[in-house]
Amino acid sequence: EQLRAASTGFHRTEAFVQFAEALDNLLADEQTGLNFTLQSFVNAVQDVADDPSSASARQVLLSEARSLASRFDSFDQRLNEIGAESAARLTTTTTEINALGAGIAEINRQIIDAGVSPNRPPPSDLLDQRDRLLERLSELVKADVAQLADGTASVFIGTGQTLVLGTTAATLSVGPGTFDPTQPQVYLQGPSGNTNVTSFLTGGELGGALDFNREMLAPARAELG
Repeated sequence: EQLRAASTGFHRTEAFVQFAEALDNLLADEQTGLNFTLQSFVNAVQDVADDPSSASARQVLLSEARSLASRFDSFDQRLNEIGAESAARLTTTTTEINALGAGIAEINRQIIDAGVSPNRPPPSDLLDQRDRLLERLSELVKADVAQLADGTASVFIGTGQTLVLGTTAATLSVGPGTFDPTQPQVYLQGPSGNTNVTSFLTGGELGGALDFNREMLAPARAELG
């Protein structure tokens, strides 16, 4: 349990940092960042204000204005690319989570078929397989495990969303946001239907990508706008 908790925290931070570095490299560089281009434009405006009749000053201002517009366009394009990379990470991660959930549910079925009793513990090879799946799952998302008397394990992800219950596994999917299509959302399809669980998923690579979208990418897009 301690290993899984540490792993989910580490992989969340690692995924967050990978995306954050791309955004930081885009916006924070002194020579290529927006501040440098804005300052050059403001300086050109000031030069025209100081000498309105100067044709060369006007040409410099027009040139700096074009450069500024181009920089805004290139930033917007790069932010869209970073957003697409984050969405792709969410898709591949949820696909693997689904596979792991199905694998854990299948091992639960095999344990039930083996017939667990006080004098007959679950087969150790199945427990080892399940532990390996749970360890990988914790790298992708925060996962809590409840061991049941029949030898099966129920798995809850994020803040308690059911992924595996006995021999049944739920399915995650990624779709566009209802109010903001650039903000991908994660849905959980279980017995009760399709539920948006984005705000409830934490930890691991999935949590890192979601946190980056919410805490860095969306604010950067809003400020650029």
